[in-house]
Amino acid sequence: DQTASAALRQEQALKVAADTLTATQERSATEKALLETKCRDLQAQIEAMNATSAATQEQSRRASAQEAWTYVRAWNNPTFFEIKGRCWTAVKAIEGKPAGEEMKRALADVPLGEGAIIEILNFFEMIGLAVSRKMIDDETLRLYFRGIVARLWMTLGTYIDSRRAEAQNPRLFVECEELHKLWSRHG
Repeated sequence: DQTASAALRQEQALKVAADTLTATQERSATEKALLETKCRDLQAQIEAMNATSAATQEQSRRASAQEAWTYVRAWNNPTFFEIKGRCWTAVKAIEGKPAGEEMKRALADVPLGEGAIIEILNFFEMIGLAVSRKMIDDETLRLYFRGIVARLWMTLGTYIDSRRAEAQNPRLFVECEELHKLWSRHG
């Protein structure tokens, strides 16, 4: 009797253990399916966010490129031709001249030449500031203006140094200088 009773209790315990194991396995399978569904949902949300981010970046890039073209259009505007002409005439007049009186005399021989140089340098100072703040498409501007900036910087370096010393302002035209350095590294 006791042996049969113990065997029955053991059988019942095994049945409960088997039922518990089956229920746990079923619950685990359900939980696993739920987790898989949640993972797929999260992955879909991440993909949607990435697509939105990519679209936003593309819009930003296009707006930045459009802004760059406004500088190109301004440079090519006929009203700017006279200023550019005076600037290049003044640049040629002071090219190779040492800082000081000789350079000042050469500039004085070009009517409004120094004002034109400063206006052109200020134009590139604005571009340099926009590029350094990543507010504008650097590549478009670099491809269009790199040679002009390099020539200006090479021929006006002495002039700019003398202006900085006169004004006691070492940051004078520094954005233009940084622009020249940046674009020079891109060959």
